[in-house]
Amino acid sequence: MIIAAIYPVFLWFVVFKLRRTWPGLALAIAGTLAVWPVAQFSQMVAGSVTGGVIAKLVYGEMALIACVSLWLVTMKRPPAHPVCPYCRYDLSGLPAMKDGESGLCPECGQELNPRAVHPGEPYCLCCGTLLRGLNPDATGQTCPGCGADESEFGNWTRAKAVLARAQAERARAKRLPDDHGRSDR
Repeated sequence: MIIAAIYPVFLWFVVFKLRRTWPGLALAIAGTLAVWPVAQFSQMVAGSVTGGVIAKLVYGEMALIACVSLWLVTMKRPPAHPVCPYCRYDLSGLPAMKDGESGLCPECGQELNPRAVHPGEPYCLCCGTLLRGLNPDATGQTCPGCGADESEFGNWTRAKAVLARAQAERARAKRLPDDHGRSDR
């Protein structure tokens, strides 16, 4: 019975990670249909009376899995580039805002908060300063704006993951030859 609770949660987690993609939709459909043989098997093994009750419960769970999976797969992904939180205008070509300053959106004229424009970047929870220049692997760092220690930093674990991915790509680029395996001989 514990699998009946763990399976949907695991499926929903993976579908959420693959939202707005064809593999995500295929996984949502396949994950829902994978429950159908369980209902058929329970009806066959347990008999007509108890098997019918168990099968109805499994069909109910299958409907719940389908509804939540389809809802999760249709959720929007956050933008990978900075956008205005009010009008969704693409701000990627504008000069970066400095820590503690705010700017205006060129499309709608609303005041922009750097934390809202750059949602994935680490920031200080005390003063809102963006922590672009700090190294997430170092310890004992403090906020340049207010002096808070790194326990007050928001999105710090995401910054560590982004740094690790960038270091891995740099290491992979160093291993590749400049001529991409072609020789001029």
